[in-house]
Amino acid sequence: MGIDMYYKLNEAGWPVVCTLEEYLFNDRRQQHVGDDTVLGLRVSTIFMALDFSAFSPIPILFETMIFGNGESKWGRYAYWKHAWVGHQYAVEFILAKRLLPPPLLG
Repeated sequence: MGIDMYYKLNEAGWPVVCTLEEYLFNDRRQQHVGDDTVLGLRVSTIFMALDFSAFSPIPILFETMIFGNGESKWGRYAYWKHAWVGHQYAVEFILAKRLLPPPLLG
């Protein structure tokens, strides 16, 4: 992960390096790749704007998480297209496995 390495999405949707000021005042509405609720679970894929790679020359800037059955990181990606495919795969995985949220106790 690069120190003080911030990213934003350009008009075409490609990540580009930006300054701290651009990062702070960037339009956050473009950060969601996907946000779906399936069988009571929320699948969210976002552009993180920070590089979460571990010593990789390619920045990892997108992440899919599943909420509602114990928060779980599903996958991280370098590119929007990969993140979109990963998001769709997570949704299909929930449907195929019929994952359900935990029962309410009480």
